[in-house]
Amino acid sequence: MDLGSAFAVSVRRRPDAEAVVDGDRRRTFAQWDAEIRAAAGALLRMGLKSGDHLAVIMRNRYEMATLYWASHMLGLIFTPISWRGSLEEIAYCLEDCEAAAVAYDGAAGSSPGEPAARLKIDRRAKSSPPRARAMASVSRSLWRKGRSPVRRRPTTRRPA
Repeated sequence: MDLGSAFAVSVRRRPDAEAVVDGDRRRTFAQWDAEIRAAAGALLRMGLKSGDHLAVIMRNRYEMATLYWASHMLGLIFTPISWRGSLEEIAYCLEDCEAAAVAYDGAAGSSPGEPAARLKIDRRAKSSPPRARAMASVSRSLWRKGRSPVRRRPTTRRPA
């Protein structure tokens, strides 16, 4: 059983039980599951596929947890990066993990934007209103790896 399946079991067992509380936001398992699935759908429409790294630069909050579970449902590799990192540290982490997409909430200021642009991770959420709307409650900005032939890094996957 994977973590995405484990969450689905919790939803089926206790759909009306409170699953998450973040400030004034309270969600039952059923409500949160619907929001997680919407986020997962938006990630799929952006072209992310199983095995891709979703780099997330956020404080520990509802939106980060939502992306965490959406990643597990899709088989994405959820890659948290400290929002306290410097521009250079964030850039290093994004390149090292070969991020296919980056989500951030502004806690790191504009730091994630420059390395994402430098690594040809294109800002796609704004150019597609349905995706942007689906992700609006999840992340301030979502960047996706471009398909540009300008810069291709050799695959250097580490053995599992």
